[in-house]
Amino acid sequence: MIAFGKRKDSKNKAMRDNEELTPWERQQLLREENIEKKQKKSKKILISSNLVKFNGLRKKRLQKRVITLASIFGISAVISLYAILPVSRVSNIEIEGTDSQTKTAIIEASQVKKNESLFGCTY
Repeated sequence: MIAFGKRKDSKNKAMRDNEELTPWERQQLLREENIEKKQKKSKKILISSNLVKFNGLRKKRLQKRVITLASIFGISAVISLYAILPVSRVSNIEIEGTDSQTKTAIIEASQVKKNESLFGCTY
């Protein structure tokens, strides 16, 4: 029995011989099978291509975060290292002038002492 539209029993499609089918029915069967194959193939390709794009996007985002965090920690490490090292401390105090009493008065007025941090000084 031939019915118009889609057949409900897909198992019977394979069981029926091509000889029983009219040329129009054969072409419709082939067309449906080709459409099903294309849909299966296209889904696989789409999923894999989207997965590659998604992984690339995740890597770029991760790279941005890593660079941002590494630069923040790097800058803070350099600043703290500079504050700890003796380079940032007063090693000697020199005042140019002829009178030794005014030199000592200037040093006492500035309240700068040897081995004091430069950041603690107020000028």
